Amino acid sequence: MRLNPDCIRDILLYCEEHSNPPNEVMFNNGEQLTLGKRTYSSDEVFYHLNQCEQNGYFAEKGRMNTWGQYFVRDITLKAHEFLADGVIERPNPHVSYFFARDPDGYRVQFVQG
Repeated sequence: MRLNPDCIRDILLYCEEHSNPPNEVMFNNGEQLTLGKRTYSSDEVFYHLNQCEQNGYFAEKGRMNTWGQYFVRDITLKAHEFLADGVIERPNPHVSYFFARDPDGYRVQFVQG
């Protein structure tokens, strides 16, 4: 599966908004999920949950129960930094966008792909 930074961003924003430790955020396997403005397949969400976990974006290792529900307790400072750096929507899939902090604020670079 191809890595989708927008899906990661939407997962992290959802966790940031809905987690309230010690309460956890739950993702159901086998259901399409609407996160933000987009709808993702269960496979895509669970792939990206795994990517978030492997990259240290979750405060604790996520856990899955026997019904295929995945639980996240909270996100890390690293995840907050990812969100602050700003993954932007790509209206044209053939153009790569780079969005980064600059001493004078933010800048966006467009690279033809």
